[in-house]
Amino acid sequence: MNRIYPILFLAFAMMLMAGCKENNHDEVAVVNTHNSKCLLHSMKGYENPDTLSVTSADGIIHVTHENLMINCAASEVENGVEVTIEVEGSTIHIYETERKGLLQADCLCEVDNHFDITGIGHGTYTLVMHSWYPNTQSFTYTF
Repeated sequence: MNRIYPILFLAFAMMLMAGCKENNHDEVAVVNTHNSKCLLHSMKGYENPDTLSVTSADGIIHVTHENLMINCAASEVENGVEVTIEVEGSTIHIYETERKGLLQADCLCEVDNHFDITGIGHGTYTLVMHSWYPNTQSFTYTF
């Protein structure tokens, strides 16, 4: 009878572990990337401050980067902004770059860039936005 308790405990522990989803950062992905067409042409840049909006639902993080300044040529191409991420513990580095191979125009445009991040487990994360701007933006968000 004494042997059954360790076996039951082990079976219960295995069921608990199977039911818990580990935060496997290999499953993290950026999906549904889309940037608007040019909202404002500029020859000098930085007309309006860029802002970030982050929400989450059903395990998906929805990010909108408003007034992101990019080359006008990239703003006229579907998905002209490429988004990649790196996860280091509880920090998510988000890189926004113009797609490679695009011709360059001699003007800048403000666009709204939208994308979703999947595969991030619940918790508190620091999101660090990297673009060609001189400074990065970061903020903490709990999902």
